[in-house]
Amino acid sequence: MREQSKQTAKRFYIYVSGPYSPTAEESAADKGEQAIQQNIEEARQIAFALIRKGHIPFVPHTMMAGWEDRYSIDRKVAIDLCERWVARCDAFFFIGSSPGAESERKVAVELGLPIYRNLEDVPEVAGQQPTSLSAQALEVQLEEYKQCAESYRHTYATIWQAGALIAAGAGLLAASRDPIVQAFAPLPPLAWYLAVFLPMDGYGEQRSRRLQELEELFSSELGIQMYHFRKFNEKRKEALGPRRLLGRWRVKQALGIIMLCLGILQGILLFSIFPKLVMWLLWP
Repeated sequence: MREQSKQTAKRFYIYVSGPYSPTAEESAADKGEQAIQQNIEEARQIAFALIRKGHIPFVPHTMMAGWEDRYSIDRKVAIDLCERWVARCDAFFFIGSSPGAESERKVAVELGLPIYRNLEDVPEVAGQQPTSLSAQALEVQLEEYKQCAESYRHTYATIWQAGALIAAGAGLLAASRDPIVQAFAPLPPLAWYLAVFLPMDGYGEQRSRRLQELEELFSSELGIQMYHFRKFNEKRKEALGPRRLLGRWRVKQALGIIMLCLGILQGILLFSIFPKLVMWLLWP
């Protein structure tokens, strides 16, 4: 008869420790990068299993990937950070031996942390709802969240970079000595608002809603409290409510008012130079 799985009432912060760098043999066989990716993937799969048991893993393999090679972070600094994270955790999962992993395990032993080598030995959190997501599905969802967040950031960076260039162009038109040229100064910002801001902002809001959905999924399935876009979207809804005039306005609302004023100004300016414009067109 199968023994009933161990349970605990507490969710543990568990440090996942194991090899990251390739062995000398792997490096000599020109398989260093492949070995690193395999080590990262093994740690990631352990983390997913710990999440399904109800715990909160910390995986240095994914957080610190490339720090030494790509970003020239000193190894002593990286080891010190890892050992400090070990001290913050409640338990320690040991995948296998390496110089860095042994250093981390030594700290765990000194602190008296529970050290696990097999997933079967890690107790499940009592009352934990098992997730319906497989490890592969969870990885896909996390990757989608990462891509959506990057797309969201890039969308608004593009909007405001284009806006800055358009504002500079409008400034040049306004600085002209020719009143006909000056009259068209509000036109570039209006064109940017209609052709760039509105469509790209709509796309950004779609990304924001999807990010909120993923955060809700992770919270319900895994117990991971992710709330950045959930709170952000709640605040945006409040800005559309009856307290809008008394509270903070959304950028989109304020920008809409500004563009309405610019549109009116553009109409007035065009009306004021209409005779000169007709003469300039007919008799250049």
